[in-house]
Parts: sequence; C-alpha cells; structure tokens
Amino acid sequence: MTIFLKMILQQIKKVERSASRLILLALVVALASFPRTGLRGESLQEAKSLFSSAQTNFELGLKQEGELKRALMIKSAGQFRSLIEDHRLENGNLYYDMGNAYFEAGEIGKAILSYRQAEKFLPGFSDLQYNLNQARNQLNLPKPADGWWENIMKGLFFWHYMMKYELRRSMLLTAFSLVWVVLLVMIFKRHAFLRMGLIILIALNIGFGGSFLYSYYQLHFVRSGVVLKDSTIARKGPGSGYEPFYQKSLLGGTEFIITEKHENWWKIKLPMGDEAWIKVSDAGMI
Repeated sequence: MTIFLKMILQQIKKVERSASRLILLALVVALASFPRTGLRGESLQEAKSLFSSAQTNFELGLKQEGELKRALMIKSAGQFRSLIEDHRLENGNLYYDMGNAYFEAGEIGKAILSYRQAEKFLPGFSDLQYNLNQARNQLNLPKPADGWWENIMKGLFFWHYMMKYELRRSMLLTAFSLVWVVLLVMIFKRHAFLRMGLIILIALNIGFGGSFLYSYYQLHFVRSGVVLKDSTIARKGPGSGYEPFYQKSLLGGTEFIITEKHENWWKIKLPMGDEAWIKVSDAGMI
C-alpha cells in the first residue's frame, strides 16, 4: 500500500468519526443544490409551442431563398431567443439552434455570438465546433489558437470536453450524494470494498467538481464578446473623438475579451493581442 493511499485512509477514518453529525446537513445541501425553478403548466405548453414554431420556421427557411429565407430564419432565431430570455430556458442546444438560424440568415456576427454562448454549455459538441469554424471562415477572421496549456488540459480532463454542462452537474451531485450514503453505511459496517468505493467517489467529486466549477466560472465571470455590426470603428480611447485604432473597421463576428468599461464603451482585447475601444451597442457579450 502506497504512502498516498495510507494518507487517504487516515483522512477517511477522521471523516467517519464525524459522519453521523454531518450526514443530515450534507443531504440537505445536496437536495438544495438541485434546480428548483421550472415552468408551470401553461408556460410549459407555450414554450413547447414556441419551440415547435421555431423549428418549423427554420425548416421552411431551408427550402426558400433570398429575402423570404432570411425573414423565416430571423423569425426562427427570435423565437429561440424568446425561449432563452423570456421563458428562462437557457441551455446550449437552444443557443446552438439560434446560431444556426442566424447563420442561415447571413447574420454572421450574431451566429458566432450564439455559437460561443452554446459552447459554454456544450464544449465537446463536434457539430457546434464545425459550424462555428464555418462562420469564422466566412469572414476570414483570425482563429483563437489553443496554447500548450489548453492542449494539456484537454488531454488530462477529456470528460470536460466530451460531456454537456448539465450532465457534468448531475454527475457531480450524484457522486456527492453517494459519498455521504457510503459514509452513512460505514458508520454501521466497515469493509474494504466500501473504503475503496469511497476513494473512487472522492476522486469523481474532485474531477467533476473541478470541471463544473470551471464551466460555472466561464459562464458567470469571464467577460468576452463578439462584434455584431457589419463593421465598427475601434478607437484609441472611449469616445468618438479619439482616433481610429486601425485603418479598417472591425468586421461583424470579431471576437474579443472585455477588459474595461467606461460609460457606453468597452475596452477590448482582440485575438492578435491589440487593445482598443468600441461602442457597447456595436457588440454583444457572450
């Protein structure tokens, strides 16, 4: 038995002594962690009807051309947005569907924004990555390249990029609850099999916990965005009186990180490393 395993077993023994006092609190925390919000009957039916209409408009749009196609796709994208914002059904699949509708409508900036929003929930969805790259290629925009650190992380924590955000959250809550169930059983019965199971569950908690917290951080704390206007002037300061940073305007779909805000201006960091200012109204936050 390795020294590391012995240390883990010693910590487990300490936990076992206090498990009887903590088990009730842990179960309450686990139950409280499950989502408690939901749609009422009428709202649920309305949401289902809206989703069906959005899909129908998208499918009809695929069969059309020109302005009729664009109008149907814009309508479909607006319905998907309504499901997310008005019905509070925020998830990766709806963002992905909205991105597809905008892409077919020729709104590349809004498509990239929607795909990037979907990416936070569906980091390993291959169709999403393909469509996102297709949108970027249409504008010949610089692609954000993964550094050596990102490549190592993708290799070590492959499940983070293969599993949906909601599934990883459910796996974390399940593993967390099972830890305390096993501890409760171990109060009355000691067995090597239970201890080994507890070690595995603790490892799963660490793995899924880190993955979930990273996604939660990306969702709620990292501020990045996409230019939505067909073109916008990046300036050297937060105001229209400042000189343009580039001779050419930034194209719609240009991705950036927000580093500062001053009134209705954002200071942004672009993929090539330059920092400039743009109007908040010209872009959207991911």
